[in-house]
Amino acid sequence: MQPARPHLPSQPCPACGRAVNPLRARRVLWLQDGARFLCDQACQLRFQLGEREFDAPVGRPSERARVERPSIPELVREATVTRDDATRAEGESSRAGQYDPILATGLAFLTLALLLLSPGREVVWLGAFLVVLCAAVNARIPLRNIQATRSLSVIAPLGLVLASVAALMATDPETQRWSLVGASVAAVAVSLRNWLHASFSASLRSAAASLRGTLPRSARIPTGDTSAYEEVPAASLRQGDLAVVLEDELAPADGVIEQGSGLALRFPNAAQSRAYAEGDFMLAGTRVLEGAVTVRVRRTGQECGIVRAVELGRRMQQELAAASRLRFAVTHWSWLVLAPASVAALIWTGPAGAATLLLGVPTLALLASLDVPLDAGALASARRGMFFGSSRALRDAGRASTTAVLLRGSLTAGEPVVQQAHSLGETDLARVLGLAAAAERAAEDHPIASAVRRYAEEHGGASATVRKQRVREGLGVTAVTSHGVPVVVGRRQLL
Repeated sequence: MQPARPHLPSQPCPACGRAVNPLRARRVLWLQDGARFLCDQACQLRFQLGEREFDAPVGRPSERARVERPSIPELVREATVTRDDATRAEGESSRAGQYDPILATGLAFLTLALLLLSPGREVVWLGAFLVVLCAAVNARIPLRNIQATRSLSVIAPLGLVLASVAALMATDPETQRWSLVGASVAAVAVSLRNWLHASFSASLRSAAASLRGTLPRSARIPTGDTSAYEEVPAASLRQGDLAVVLEDELAPADGVIEQGSGLALRFPNAAQSRAYAEGDFMLAGTRVLEGAVTVRVRRTGQECGIVRAVELGRRMQQELAAASRLRFAVTHWSWLVLAPASVAALIWTGPAGAATLLLGVPTLALLASLDVPLDAGALASARRGMFFGSSRALRDAGRASTTAVLLRGSLTAGEPVVQQAHSLGETDLARVLGLAAAAERAAEDHPIASAVRRYAEEHGGASATVRKQRVREGLGVTAVTSHGVPVVVGRRQLL
């Protein structure tokens, strides 16, 4: 008895509609959205000419990317995550006032152009209204990333309002016009200052957000059962707690590895990895690539290395440099002097004198912005794995004239690392890497052989079989493939 022939469900021919067994179709066309099984060459020609009446689109895979919907546990976990209200409010205000600097600058230039081109009295009232509107928009712009209170960002807009009032109180129309021209010039200066500050601090905010994004919101802690873990918010961890980090997970806090080992990134968002063992220190946000470790928490919350780098300018006063503390005091407590002085100037000299005082004071914001380079330096160094605990430490590091650094393990990986590989012939690079890794097995634990094998594994080198491996001391290794082709890995003297 003959065995039954293999059979698949028949499909209609896209050209003529007759049933065709996919295993015995005389013509097959492979398209981007799947295969087409046709009766013969005539149907193939008709299909290619556009006669596709029976080409049912039901079986085609959708070209639209499939939306991955979160599971119910993921939705519950996301809904119960503790979030920082201050961070959420800051993000919402940042999105709400994204175009305020551009709007304020445009209003200031529009006012100046109207006053210079049109000398009419109606234009004077319109210019005063635009200056006040520009002041209101500038008051909405917070001075982020500098140590300045909210009152400092209101001083210049208040001066613009008083300057507009003083101009309207003048009796001579020409005096009104030129007073408003001066107020509009001041509005241009204030708006440009806020615009430049907003544009410069945008990169700092994005860098800080990318660093904060490496911190996980949840953590695993061991339970009584050795094979079970409990998932808790990362913010609930305290110094001395144990946290378990599995493969492809992020460390929830800074700590020391007590159990386990594996391969992980050298620091958060690093391009290179390193082996971690018991006793090694691991930063929060470090991704474990292979293995699993149990970490004893040393720093958590606001004391983590990444958070300290992001909030370098918001640390305690004793952690700031002397010049930073002085600027902090001036910008935060200047309103105690400015408020009485402005009231006195308003009483004795009128709105014009008070406006002159208030428009000259915003130079204090320039003093506060001198700490912005420190914040930028801290964020830039954190992206490269260097973390400073305070602005004083960063400033002291910048003043150091001589630095002694242990080369092995700090500036270098402590072992040979293959940086690049190129195929100079027609052989596929994956094949070359596989042959090189197979030949280097003869060198066993030699550092160069380990580096070649590790690079081949990380970059998908195809597995290969060689024979007659031989180590040439000081030169490299030689071998022969299964087809008798010689393989040489080493110095040019072997070629």
